[in-house]
Amino acid sequence: MLNYQKLHFDRYYIMDDRGDTRSCTRRECFAAEDELPGCAFRQRWFYDQEAGYAMRLPRNSMGDALGRRNQADLKSEERHSSRRASQLSIDQPHSNEDGDDVGGMDFADDGACVEQIVEDMDTLAGLTRVLAQLSDDDRVLIRFLLRKARKSEIASSIDAVRGFI
Repeated sequence: MLNYQKLHFDRYYIMDDRGDTRSCTRRECFAAEDELPGCAFRQRWFYDQEAGYAMRLPRNSMGDALGRRNQADLKSEERHSSRRASQLSIDQPHSNEDGDDVGGMDFADDGACVEQIVEDMDTLAGLTRVLAQLSDDDRVLIRFLLRKARKSEIASSIDAVRGFI
């Protein structure tokens, strides 16, 4: 886990046994205390990087509970940020099995021809105009052809529509 005492905070506090806090210097906040005889609680601190302060907690059950909860939250955040940083992004360069840098995932199509794309779009627009001019029977026939239906199926369907059966 990251050593939060090495970080710089804007404000430092000391909490007494009743839960009241007072402002102090960095040196006072992180000062090493001797082990208290008969005290089962370790010295703990509360760190809040977003608010920019560190607080020395009292050596009692309240201080122990706050310190443990803060420590668990900080560790959880460290794990989360570590996982997030280790995930491969599309924009980040990466290596293959041989260790060669294959760069980011750039999907440029070297074989694309802009003139051909424009020509295909013009052809599609022309086909759409021709299809719009077809009769309803011709459109039904084209749908059958696109489905690759058998001639007998097409004939029976057209006869059924016209009422020849």
